[in-house]
Amino acid sequence: MAVGLILLGVSLMLGVAQIAVAAAGATAAHEAADLTALMAATDVLTGGSGCATAAEYAAKNRATLASCQVNGWMVQVEVVKPLGFGLVTEARGSAKAGPEFAGP
Repeated sequence: MAVGLILLGVSLMLGVAQIAVAAAGATAAHEAADLTALMAATDVLTGGSGCATAAEYAAKNRATLASCQVNGWMVQVEVVKPLGFGLVTEARGSAKAGPEFAGP
């Protein structure tokens, strides 16, 4: 009986830890996507392609650029950040950046 309760307690703690890791990973992925989109949009505004810069800044944030779309001066990116262990192995984040007058 005591062993069962101990196993139940350990299982609950592991579940809570997994939720915490997933939540932190999601936040980190969204932050990486925000910075990646901002840097890519800056590159587009100064005459660059945007997506090469997006890949560079995603990597600097320990993420992988999953997609990059440039529409005029607007850049939309999606990044994937590995979490390392557990049931949830990666977190995804997406962001869009560009000048306000460029439209939605």
